[in-house]
Amino acid sequence: IRESPNIMEISDKEKSLKIEPIFITIDPMRDGPDQLKAYLSDWHPRFLGLTGTQEQVDDVCKKYRVYYSKAQMGPNPMDYLIDHSVMFYLMGPDGDCHEFYAKNLSPADMAARITDQIDAWDLTH
Repeated sequence: IRESPNIMEISDKEKSLKIEPIFITIDPMRDGPDQLKAYLSDWHPRFLGLTGTQEQVDDVCKKYRVYYSKAQMGPNPMDYLIDHSVMFYLMGPDGDCHEFYAKNLSPADMAARITDQIDAWDLTH
């Protein structure tokens, strides 16, 4: 997942400007706007970090079939780990999910597939 910022660098510059990279936390208790900003500062500068209420996060997870499980590690309510799936979703300008990518896909392959999707969209719209 740490290599995902490279996707923005590998893609054709003009096409990469058509991409708005968004990271949505699954842990709104620990990931507020400041924490997301700090975390994403190591990624590409165009990444937008989103958080919300636990209900909003749960709703997004359900809609995109994101798995996560919270395991309490001690008596402190903030002492927990979260296991989760790692997926990247390519949403089109129409708001529909056009493709999704698992973490086993290399950044170069992901960038190539995203470029193909942009080209296909440009041809039909």
